[in-house]
Amino acid sequence: MSRALQTTTLESPLNDLIDAENLKRVQDQSAKENFRRDETPGLYGEIPLEVVSVQSAHDVEKLVQICMKTKVPLIARGAGSGKAGGAIIETGTKGVICDFRTMNRILRIDRENQLVFVEPGVVLKDLQDAVEAEGLFYPPDPASLSWCTLGGNVATNAGGARAVKYGVTRDYVNALEFVDGRSQKHRVGRPCAKSVVGYNIKDCLVGSEGTLGLLTQMTLRLLPKPRHVGSAVFVFKTRKDAASFISQMSSLSYVPRCAEYLDRESIDSARKLGVPYRFAEDAEAAILFEVDGFHDDALYQELELALKLAEACGSTMHEIALDERARQRIWDSRRALSEATRKRSNYKISEDIVVPRSRIIEMVQTIRERGQGAGLDAFAFGHAGDGNLHVQVCFDDDALRERVLDFHVEIFKEALRMGGSISGEHGIGLAKRESIGLEIDSVTLELHRKIKSAFDPDNILNPGKIFSECA
Repeated sequence: MSRALQTTTLESPLNDLIDAENLKRVQDQSAKENFRRDETPGLYGEIPLEVVSVQSAHDVEKLVQICMKTKVPLIARGAGSGKAGGAIIETGTKGVICDFRTMNRILRIDRENQLVFVEPGVVLKDLQDAVEAEGLFYPPDPASLSWCTLGGNVATNAGGARAVKYGVTRDYVNALEFVDGRSQKHRVGRPCAKSVVGYNIKDCLVGSEGTLGLLTQMTLRLLPKPRHVGSAVFVFKTRKDAASFISQMSSLSYVPRCAEYLDRESIDSARKLGVPYRFAEDAEAAILFEVDGFHDDALYQELELALKLAEACGSTMHEIALDERARQRIWDSRRALSEATRKRSNYKISEDIVVPRSRIIEMVQTIRERGQGAGLDAFAFGHAGDGNLHVQVCFDDDALRERVLDFHVEIFKEALRMGGSISGEHGIGLAKRESIGLEIDSVTLELHRKIKSAFDPDNILNPGKIFSECA
């Protein structure tokens, strides 16, 4: 997959077939060009032959039938917020985009059973606002929550800062409706608390990045909305002190809602961007910490315990935020980190990895030292609560791009050596496709291919993503 911008104009042989089925297609060529990329820095694909805005599951079935007949790849896409190239068309491939943003209805909120029935184009923040108005809570919270869609969240098994306490998207998917590569519609899972009937096909779809089926409806589990939330910022003068806090969090005897790690480079970038929260000038590291619950007394006690631990580990400054406005200052600053670090240089390539929580600072130090050895500005921030780090490499000369990509592969290997993973929440897509063999052996990769073939025998659904044909 080329990371260089290319210009390609393709004439579609499909427009008559699509029009005959009364499907809504984007006809403006410049609008189609917007589908050449997602949020993966520097990664561009082909202009789609067609972009079809589907309105219903029936539309999806008809579109899959057309692509089956013409043997043209079909790529599902929501908001394009992904960071692994999972929703673009690989260079050299002619393909169709199935745009789900117009399938965006919240069909029903079931308060009694704490479920919500939704279409894949619903924006995550819109869902959260709707269920919280009913006294309910949907925990997954990736940084792109204000514009990412639920279909993409399920397809990539999105996580976020609250995953340390509440888990990831998979933990909230009760049932799915999807269309496979044969244009057959399936319903898997059940809208109830428990079911062990048959294979767990539902979970196989979660995180499959649109390679096994196109999601048309989801039944998601909800929780009671916590009545009280409290946030804190703990600032440390050394990374070692921050590491001590992270390693001792288990001694708190409760699970925090969030625990985010920021290093000096991230803090400096945020400060230059002018984020709402102003970090101390001498901050070498910081932990953004949050708790929630149903009793304010317990909340205060938990924050007090965390503060005492932070001070014992060498925290030199702290701020406690109990009201919503103060909390938003902190978390808006955290969500701005991707933009802030992008402004450090002409180019940036980021990846997400996972290591055991006890080895976060060791990995952060490894990233800095190996980056310096390669002549790169490399650092990391991320979810201290579950060991999911976002590795950032900033550079000014595009000639360094291949060196940066090689550097990330070395960091993947180091994460695996520590007992981690090459991806925690962004997925594989095109960006990490060539590295999947570092984590999954060839025999198991062949099993993946067989599963793919069972769902999509003609290989028309998002081909080339996750693993290449020869990987």
